[in-house]
Amino acid sequence: MGTALHSYVLEPEEFKKEFVIVDEELKAELYSQAIDSGSKAKAFSRSLATFKAWEAQQKEEGRRVLTEEEMEMVKGLSKAALSLPKMEEVLECPELELSIFAELKDLNGNKVECKGRLDAVIPGKGICDLKTTVNTSPAKLGNFIANYKSYVQAAFYLDLAKEVGLADDSTTFSWCFIQKQRPHMATYFTATDELIKLGRSEYKGWLGWIHNGRE
Repeated sequence: MGTALHSYVLEPEEFKKEFVIVDEELKAELYSQAIDSGSKAKAFSRSLATFKAWEAQQKEEGRRVLTEEEMEMVKGLSKAALSLPKMEEVLECPELELSIFAELKDLNGNKVECKGRLDAVIPGKGICDLKTTVNTSPAKLGNFIANYKSYVQAAFYLDLAKEVGLADDSTTFSWCFIQKQRPHMATYFTATDELIKLGRSEYKGWLGWIHNGRE
């Protein structure tokens, strides 16, 4: 669902290529094909040979399958995200879904090859990352950021972006948190300098483990 949301919000044209929806029209078509091939099924089901063959074809061609219910959730999450004024600026930026590669130093100055996938880079301002969460209340988001080490990701991505010239010391890192449960709510939160400093210390420690392990 997270991948579908990112594609639907940030790359709508790519979404059409990457995802396919199992709607009523498709169900009717696959059921009709099954009946024509001798099936005794009373209605459409995902166990139909025609559906399984169609699903395998989608996978082979690199597309992901969504149910109508899943698509409705993607639309609901997207609507909540796009209701935030800040997201207008995000969607207007030229750098969306950007892969970057650079070397970063661990705590001892050893360089380690790293990579990242940035949701959105707002030139001269900041980096934004879309995330789905169970609850968007301040307390729950605080727990989410701590438990999932989101602050480490923020520091890592900021430093990676600096290395390739997409960010500088004034660049901020923000999250657009979207609540998965209905009613879908969204909030925009920018990481503080203290969070980034803590995250930087942790990721550099992790890079040290990687460097020492390779040695």
